[in-house]
Amino acid sequence: MDNKAGKYLQAAQGADKLGRVGQLARALEAIVTREATNGELRIVDPDGVGVTGPYSHADVAAALEGAQDALSIGVQALGRYEDDFRGAFIQALTKRGYKVTDLAEGDPGSLDVLICANIRIEDEGKGLGDAAHLAFARAVVLGEVKNVAQGKVIAAFDERKREGHRNLDEAERKAVRGLATIISNKAGAKIDSAMKAGTLSAGSGSGGKVSCGPGPAADAGQRKSGTASPPAAEAPARPSSPPPRAGTPAEDAHWVQPDDFFIADRPLGSGYISLSLAKMVQEPGGSTKGEAEFFSLARSANVWTRHFWRSRIADGADLRVGAVVICYEGGHRDGAYRGPQDKSSARPGAWFMGRITDTSDLYKGLVQVSGYQCAPDALRVPAE
Repeated sequence: MDNKAGKYLQAAQGADKLGRVGQLARALEAIVTREATNGELRIVDPDGVGVTGPYSHADVAAALEGAQDALSIGVQALGRYEDDFRGAFIQALTKRGYKVTDLAEGDPGSLDVLICANIRIEDEGKGLGDAAHLAFARAVVLGEVKNVAQGKVIAAFDERKREGHRNLDEAERKAVRGLATIISNKAGAKIDSAMKAGTLSAGSGSGGKVSCGPGPAADAGQRKSGTASPPAAEAPARPSSPPPRAGTPAEDAHWVQPDDFFIADRPLGSGYISLSLAKMVQEPGGSTKGEAEFFSLARSANVWTRHFWRSRIADGADLRVGAVVICYEGGHRDGAYRGPQDKSSARPGAWFMGRITDTSDLYKGLVQVSGYQCAPDALRVPAE
């Protein structure tokens, strides 16, 4: 244990700031383990004389605290209520003992750790029953924790929170601040564990300047539209849909059933609209002003709308600029939305509809849908 502590302390002397924190944390853990062992078993020399550890717990703990204070952690957020998000996030990380910089503006290149967050707000309309007087909103935050020196992502998060309030703006703000607290706790734990494991120390990496940039959860006004261009290559071959699963109705590879509809509260204009899967309860007619009644799987409630679509899984011929597609939103991995991996996520999960704006990366298995990167296996198209 003394040898371990000495090895970590020696490594800390030549490490960068992130590596120093990790090595000192492991050295302190070795010293604490030695003291606990000594208290239970008593460490002695061959003559039976107690042996004092060569390293001071207090000195190493003080060095670790100083190294943590020297760390530079920044938070960047893009989207509505970004100031509220950063404020709540910084407050939560500060309580964990970190000193955090608010990067509303400026270059993150001087940081050790950069936390990026892209925020989107969805209006979920009025509540039902006793909550009919409340307006509900859902905040969606996607982001990453990055090692700036290496240009590497050490953690990613995809979190959603729904809140209600008499005022819609307050419901939105409440959801964003709530997510900031949730994500900051997870991000802080990831930073703690990564430093302790040594995975934040400097080494080979992509290097270069790291910044958030417009991400997949950014508001439409902050996203860059892709350059419209013809497909550069055929879409990668996707696995064929499995045979219908046991029971009725049958389901396709996205776990969508023949009598499922995607519903929205407004038509597709510019940008995108959020969708959810639903079952039709009452068909539209003259007496309903063209609206149909649906049971929404996401809300677990009945809703009326005139905006609904049947759909099928997209194939290669569907992937062209300007085509209207439906993309699964719940599978964001490696910088893109990807197909659902299980039924429990796919059916009540979030989807969105938009138009393909760029196919130049189709050979990589990616297309842009209203500025979002989507994999072909996440896409569906409206069907007659």
